[in-house]
Amino acid sequence: MAIYVKNSKLRHSVLLVAAFFSIVSVIHADTQFEVKGNIIKGSCAVSASSMTVEFPMAIQTNSVKSELDDKTHVQPFELKYTCDSFDLSGNAGAPYNMVISLGTGTSVTQNNKIYPTNNVTNGAFVLYHCDESKQNCQIVDINSGGLVPFTVKANGESLRNFEVAVVKLDAANSLVPGPLLSAVDIVLEQP
Repeated sequence: MAIYVKNSKLRHSVLLVAAFFSIVSVIHADTQFEVKGNIIKGSCAVSASSMTVEFPMAIQTNSVKSELDDKTHVQPFELKYTCDSFDLSGNAGAPYNMVISLGTGTSVTQNNKIYPTNNVTNGAFVLYHCDESKQNCQIVDINSGGLVPFTVKANGESLRNFEVAVVKLDAANSLVPGPLLSAVDIVLEQP
C-alpha cells in the first residue's frame, strides 16, 4: 500500500522592487510588496511513507468465495497518523477525510473489488474501514471517491482501523494459483 500525504504548508515570498531616480534632488521610489501563504487549522501526516499488508498463510483456491461480504480470508491492519497544531478547545473532534484511490497497476470493479490490472489469478481484494473498536466495518467505496472519515480528537498519534479480504474477482471462473498484489494510495485531506 503506498501512502502519500498532502500537507498544507505556510509559504511566503516577498518581492521588493525599488527604483530610484535623481533629478535635481528629487527621489522617486516604487515598491511592490507581495506575501503569499495558506492558513490551516493544523496538519496530519501518515506515520509511515509506505506499508504492506500480507496474509501470513497461503490461501487455498477452493476456499475463496466471490461474495463481497465474505470474510473467510481477512487481514486487519491499522493506519497510524500524527496530527499537530490543532486547537481542540472549541470544536474538538471535527471530522476530516482520508481519500483512498487506486495505486499504479490496480483496477476496481463496479462493486469495489480491487485487483491487479494484469490479473492472472481471478482473485481480488475488498477493503473495509472499521470503527475504533474494530467493529462495524464498511466497504471503502473507491468508485464514489474513496472517502473514509477520520476525526482529530487530540494532537499526537492516532490510528484508523481497516480490514482487507480476499475474494474471487469473477464467480464464473475458478481461481488460479499465483501471487495477488494490488496497491491503493491514501491521502489525508488537510483541514
